[in-house]
Amino acid sequence: MSLIHDCPHCGKRLKLAKPVADGVRVKCPQCTNVFAVRAKGADLSASNPVRPKVAPRKDRPRVRSAAVQ
Repeated sequence: MSLIHDCPHCGKRLKLAKPVADGVRVKCPQCTNVFAVRAKGADLSASNPVRPKVAPRKDRPRVRSAAVQ
């Protein structure tokens, strides 16, 4: 139940305001990845990682309907 955890996706060091139980899910403020907090030295081989949200692609033009002009 440590107060400092590293985001497994971007590596940002998160400093939690209060201790949380092992397995509680937190959201990284930098990359918005959601991950389960693990106790230091916990076995991670059986954990199911939560997939990060994918931001919409901005390099692709929006498709507009032919009816809208």
